[in-house]
Amino acid sequence: MKLRTTLAALAAAAVPIALVVVPSQAATAAPDIPLSSVKAHLSQFQTIATNNGGNRAHGRPGYRAALDYVKGKLDAVGYQTQVLQFTSNGATGYNLIADWPGGDANQVLMAGGHLDSVSSGPGINDNGSGSAALLQIALTVAEEDLAPQKHLRFGWWGAEELGLVGSNNYVNGLSSTERAKIKAYLNFDMIGSPNPAYFVYSASGAPSGSQALQELLQTGFRDRGVEPDLTALGGRSDHAAFARAGIPVGGTFSGAEGTKTAAQAQKWGGTAGQAYDRCYHSSCDTTSNINDTSLDRHTDVAAYAIYTLAGTGQQTDFGVRVDPTTVGLAVGGSGTATVRTTAGSGGAERLALSASGLPSGVTATFSPSSVDSGGNSTLTVSASTSVQPGSYPIRVTGTNSAGTAVTADATLSIRADDPPADFRLGANPSSVTVRTSGNASTAITATGTGGQLTLSASGLPSGVQAEFQPTAIPVGGEAKLTFVASSTATAATTTVTVTATDNTGRTATTPVSLTVEGGTPPVGDVRVTATPSSGTGAQGQMVQTQVTATGGTGTLTLSATGAPSGTQVFWNPQTIAQGGASTVWFFTNFQTPAGTYPITVKATAADGKSGTTTFTLTVTRFGYGFTTPKAQ
Repeated sequence: MKLRTTLAALAAAAVPIALVVVPSQAATAAPDIPLSSVKAHLSQFQTIATNNGGNRAHGRPGYRAALDYVKGKLDAVGYQTQVLQFTSNGATGYNLIADWPGGDANQVLMAGGHLDSVSSGPGINDNGSGSAALLQIALTVAEEDLAPQKHLRFGWWGAEELGLVGSNNYVNGLSSTERAKIKAYLNFDMIGSPNPAYFVYSASGAPSGSQALQELLQTGFRDRGVEPDLTALGGRSDHAAFARAGIPVGGTFSGAEGTKTAAQAQKWGGTAGQAYDRCYHSSCDTTSNINDTSLDRHTDVAAYAIYTLAGTGQQTDFGVRVDPTTVGLAVGGSGTATVRTTAGSGGAERLALSASGLPSGVTATFSPSSVDSGGNSTLTVSASTSVQPGSYPIRVTGTNSAGTAVTADATLSIRADDPPADFRLGANPSSVTVRTSGNASTAITATGTGGQLTLSASGLPSGVQAEFQPTAIPVGGEAKLTFVASSTATAATTTVTVTATDNTGRTATTPVSLTVEGGTPPVGDVRVTATPSSGTGAQGQMVQTQVTATGGTGTLTLSATGAPSGTQVFWNPQTIAQGGASTVWFFTNFQTPAGTYPITVKATAADGKSGTTTFTLTVTRFGYGFTTPKAQ
């Protein structure tokens, strides 16, 4: 994982945004990847580094030896491998691509991680851990002779530590047709940190379809008894090249030089106030720098996601699952979960929901009590004061009119009493502008202590609706709030109050200033809008906004001036139709000066008419807090 570098100055061509669909079919159960096998690969990486000057860095013999080791393992079990060369810093670099034969060649699922280390150490956690996990998952696919519906492709990237050079080279070298075939990319960079975290890449700001990957990986951890945190996506690992190409991205991460908080230590174990990886980018990043539990869990979650997205197995009539799979509540209190159903080959059908295995003194209700397959229901579990604290397995059943039933297992975690709730809400950005017949979004985050929170919005102007995705989040979570304005929405600036309510009725609020712009610009004038109109990111991360423009005649070409030094600007697309929209990313590097910069965004029509708007970019100093630990 890189620390000090700029993003490669290569702009990925725009591709159509792909939607990630987690198969509604009963996927072949992901195997438990043997920890001993993953560690055996790490031992080989350590030996290779020891025999080659102490590292596996780009341009050094240790890197090529590690690549040859991985390639030899894959070739022996039937993978179609390619070694792709590139040049960086005057040295030849290599990417290793491995395709598992079969699957739909137009539906590619790709997983990868960087194979190189820094020059100062063997890089066993960074990123021998991700590379070894991917290798063993790939070997397990071959051992089981897996026949996935999607085409599986694995990648091991070179020169990541020099600025994501290998992954950028790979993505930029693909034709637009080949890029469009990649429906999702999963990245695994540092997953065995000695004071580990359990982070999932947040989909906020990532291409459409990334939310499904985030939720899938979160479910993977929860199924293994771990509640993960989200970490903000930026441009600091190999997923960035795929994200810039519009490909949905996701991944997991166990932490680098960021500091573990007290809340994380209580939830995950380990030592608060100390780095997740004290040997990050150091000579002590050896095989003794690996936490076995973290490596095992992250590897199994990676396998779970790959197998699930691959779409293996046979079609079921319909499906039921409980999200999250562990429902927490206190004696005398209640807890909720979402029962999600999927339709089978027969299409939508009415399903009656029920719960069994409830301990004495516990009741369960569904709202609604029956749904059409493909719909969701809220499960509320309540415990009387006589219930003994503990963990209890329960089963949720969905039954159709023919009496066919499918089930999903969940766990009730009943504690003695509720901890005191002290949670707060925030909105980023806190000011949003939306045009009539348009929409605009902001991120709502909850911090502090407490349980599940239900979100709502009040004070909306006439003709504007508020949509939360999801509608409920845990403390520490994030939801996307989208304002949808009708063509008759009232043009004005109002304060919308966002409220979070826990299961005890306790609330917290945050204001969002909402400006609705209406009408059409005068003939010949060009009106430009950036939504949001401001954004904040640390050095080395990306900030995005959506630009719309109308006026003049013909298409409109977009440009930006005033960005700070070291910032790259990418448009998707750069030329838009009248009333069209473009997503613009501002990628800073680690030398970009911290500060606030007014950036002039300009739209020029084909007839020469132009208009501008201002996007305010705030760059903060590189550092990590609770909500954005180092992940990229």
